[in-house]
Formats: sequence, C-alpha cells, structure tokens
Amino acid sequence: MTTPTTPMLSSLAPPPPPPPPVPVIVTGTKKSIKNWASCDGVTDDSVAVAQAFDAAKNNAFILEVDCPVYMHVGMDVARTVFIDNGTQVDFTPPGLLIVDNTLIPAFVIANTNDVRLTNWNVEYVGSVPVNHITNGYYYDGKWVSVSGMAPSTYFSDTVLTRWLEANRNINFTWPMRAVWSGATDDSTIFYLTGSTSDIDVEDMSVWVPKTAGADHYAPEVFALITGQTSNQTVTSSTPLMQPYYAIPRNLSFSGMTLDGTYMGFQGSAQNLKITNVVSYRYGDLQDASGGNVGGIDDWFAPPHLFYLNYNPNGDPSLFNNNIQISDVLDYGQRVGNPRDFNSGNCYSLKLGAYGGSVSNYVSFRPDGFMDVLWSTGLTLSNITASYNSLFLHGTFPIIRFPGTPSHGVTFTDMKLQDTAESTNVDPISGSSNPDNTNIVFSATDVRLNQWTGGKPPEQPYFAGTGNSVDIQISYQ
Repeated sequence: MTTPTTPMLSSLAPPPPPPPPVPVIVTGTKKSIKNWASCDGVTDDSVAVAQAFDAAKNNAFILEVDCPVYMHVGMDVARTVFIDNGTQVDFTPPGLLIVDNTLIPAFVIANTNDVRLTNWNVEYVGSVPVNHITNGYYYDGKWVSVSGMAPSTYFSDTVLTRWLEANRNINFTWPMRAVWSGATDDSTIFYLTGSTSDIDVEDMSVWVPKTAGADHYAPEVFALITGQTSNQTVTSSTPLMQPYYAIPRNLSFSGMTLDGTYMGFQGSAQNLKITNVVSYRYGDLQDASGGNVGGIDDWFAPPHLFYLNYNPNGDPSLFNNNIQISDVLDYGQRVGNPRDFNSGNCYSLKLGAYGGSVSNYVSFRPDGFMDVLWSTGLTLSNITASYNSLFLHGTFPIIRFPGTPSHGVTFTDMKLQDTAESTNVDPISGSSNPDNTNIVFSATDVRLNQWTGGKPPEQPYFAGTGNSVDIQISYQ
C-alpha cells in the first residue's frame, strides 16, 4: 500500500552511544604476557606473542594481556600467530594489541576447538595496498621477490599448508594445498577455518586511530572459511564435501565494537550466534587520495558489516545453518569514497542462511541495509534502517534480492527510511525467480521525503508461490 504523506524524519534519528561494556570476569590460573613480551607498544613482539599463545594452549593457563603489545606482521608470512586448542586469552584494562597485518592474517584458528577470547582491545595501524599483487612477500624480516606473487597466495600455499601438515595430520598431495579463500579474506585480522568449533569471543573492541583515513581501515575482522578437515590425505579427487571439508561451527561473538573497518564478518558458519554489536566508521578499500576504490580491478570484495554466504549448489552439510544475529547498532559513519556504483556497494548486512534469525538490528548506512541471499527459514524482525538512495545515484534499494530463490523468509516489524531529498528507485526490490516460496513482508513501514520516479513506488514483486507483501510506503 502506498500513502502520500509527510514522513517524520526524527523517527529514525540515531540513538545515543551505548554504554561501555561490562568486562567479562575470567577466573582461573593466569600468566601475564609480560613474561614474554617487552610491553612497550613499540617493539615488535610478534614472536613473543606466538610463544605466549603456544605456551597457553591445551588449557595450560589463561594468558593475560595487561600491557600494550605491538605485533608487526605486515606482509611477513612468518609473523602470523596460530591459536591452538584450549587457548584462553583475557585482556585487563591496560591491555592493548596493536596490529598491522597486510594481505595476510594476524591470527589463524585452523581445525581448532575450545578457544575463549575476552575483553580484547585491538588497534589496527596497517594499510592495505590497492594492488594485492605485490610481487613478493616478507619471510622473517627478509623480502622475497617473486614476480606476480600475492602474499596471501604464498601464505595459504605454504605457511598454512605446512602448519596443517605438522599439527593436524593432513597430507597434501601435489598440487593440493590448504584452501586459498581469496585476497580479501586473507587480509583479515582473525582467520577461522575448517572444523574449528566452540569459539567464544566476548567484549572485543577493534578500532583504527581517530586520525586514520579510509585507506588505513582494518580490512576485515573475522573470516569464517571452508577448509580441509584433520587426519586425511588430500588429493585432487577429494570431494568438496563432508567429512573432507568443514566450515567453522558453534561460534559465539558478543559485545563487539568496531570502529574503522571495511568488512566485519565474512564467510560461512553453522550454529553461529552474534549479539550486541556496535559499528561506527566504515569504508571501502582505496588509496590515500580516495582513488582506486575497491582496489585495482576491484579485487577487494564490496565490504559489509556482515557478509555471510555459501554455495547453494554445493554440499548441504556446508551450508550456513542456524545463523542468529541480534542487537546490532550500525551507525553507518561512511568515510572515504564509494566505488563505481556498477561494481557493488557496502550494505550493512549481506546474508544467506539455511535457518536463522536477525532481530533488533539498527542501521544508518547510506549504502543500504540488506542483500538477501540463498535463504530458507530465515526471519528478520524489529529492524530499523535508513539509507540515502542518491548516495549511489539511485542504483540500489534499501533491501534487494539478487537473483537466487528464497524459501520461508519473513520480514516483520520494520521501519525503513530513505533520507535522500528525492527518491526515484523503489525502496525494496523483488525477485522474478519462479522457485521462490513463502516470502512474507508484514508490519513494514517505508518513508520517503519526496517521490520523483514517475508512477507511484511499487510493492516488490516476488514470483513463485505462497508469497505475501504488505508494505506501507509514505511520501510527499
């Protein structure tokens, strides 16, 4: 239903900043990282951090970070820290981790169980180049020149592969190597892969300095990646399915604060719970002058706060399953330039899930709220979102369904608004896929300032069966 009227812009005003989180109380035998690291926040303590994490594995003790620690990872593939089974790391208020990983992860959790990270403070001080082909990489402080080489490729093919061989009893036969997830995901701070499970992250803050430009934002915080499982020989005929491959599962993230990121969470997972997330500044990969947005040849994926996808034509045991996201506040403070509007945007949420829910989600991103991917049995409720349709020249709606069919997807109790002075694009796109079933919109209110699109804005059309759309659209 469309009702010409005057929207109340104040109804979607940003709420006040949330109160600081209450620190998680961690009890048990603890050892300070001061036993390994210099703790001056300037000296490169990456080797010391690796030693401390290795000593803490198998529940030997709780590693306590109670001082500023600098990990100079950069493009040095020997500096990534692997987090092993039964590792607990807790930060006290003076604890700070300063990282600068570039095109390779700072931390890897591979086929690893029982990890608990609490009260972390992480400052990202690196910068991702717009060309990920750097023609080489660093190894233990020395530059290795290789024409056409991306550090992420060498990291996956050599460092991650060798670690899995040595620690997870995987025999890779040529030409097989550990899964290369792409240069975007390999740029993450935390890289979770394979049969990783039972990971608990509570009250973590990740930020860049207040003076950082969009070219110095954290490229990605958490990557959740398909990987080979332990105790096997991997050949070129090993099928991409269980039990040979797995995605991370039984993951809990709560009390997350992000300020100055491209991508927040990306990848695939099962039994994933994310709650109480606040995001402030965000942007897209670009150089210091605001050019080359998305990188040379758009190699960096269009970033989102949440980008959770899977291959709907693959093994169902590798589908995203039971994804729960709740209590999110995305302030949408856009910094830097957008990329060419024909090559993607930075919606707050891009999600495909086989079972799950999104609730109590607030977004003020000018790019838009959501891309709905290959979903079955997904419910979104109590959503408040505004965007600016003119930010990308009227190309994108606030919610869209890009191509693939969905089944049993319900939107209810939504308040949406376009803050542009005038609107000429329908606020919610539909889907012409004939295989859609039971897509439902109810109790949904969309407000526009002024409609200039000719005929009145339309309800989204969904081909298929069992679909029901009741959206109130108001405008001048």
